[in-house]
Amino acid sequence: MRHPDFGTAPNIDLELGSQLKAVGIDSLDRLIEVGAREAWLRLRGQFPLRNNEQALLALQGAIDDVLVPRLPAGVAAELRRWFAGQAEDE
Repeated sequence: MRHPDFGTAPNIDLELGSQLKAVGIDSLDRLIEVGAREAWLRLRGQFPLRNNEQALLALQGAIDDVLVPRLPAGVAAELRRWFAGQAEDE
């Protein structure tokens, strides 16, 4: 079930939508403004279970209005590289 405050955005279920709201991202428009990387950093700080690549890809998919498997390969690869760099920084 999708979160009502995020409209028809794919990948944003009730749990993720509630978590986004808890970190100050209360709509799809706000998610687009903030971007997937910043949204993921905020989530990771407050919700450790979101500290994974899949969550980052889901956020980008919501922004791009596609399910994760349909993200362009280049976009997914860049996010995976960025995610790997975040894991190294820990």
